[in-house]
Amino acid sequence: MFKIASIGKLYDAVAIAKLVHDGKISLDSSLAFYMPELKGRIEYADKVTLRMLVQHRSGIPNFTDTPDFWSHPPENGHEALKLILDMPADFRPGRHYAYSNTNYLLI
Repeated sequence: MFKIASIGKLYDAVAIAKLVHDGKISLDSSLAFYMPELKGRIEYADKVTLRMLVQHRSGIPNFTDTPDFWSHPPENGHEALKLILDMPADFRPGRHYAYSNTNYLLI
């Protein structure tokens, strides 16, 4: 067994594109719309759109950049998300680009 790096993100992006095409979701709806429980826990959750998550333009911190992530990795996605909750954004949504595994965890 071995890690396959970020190949899954390609499949996630295709799934998102298909759901958008079928009218089931909107790229312009916010993270808070899809996950209201994250409002107040992720800065700008009401401004970050699905499009920004897909494009790595959300400003949400990358959970793999948190201290000790690689030496003590989380057991699952919920634990990974907890690593960045209540942290300040790296930048205002849409202003910059920064690769973030958290974006695709949320997707």
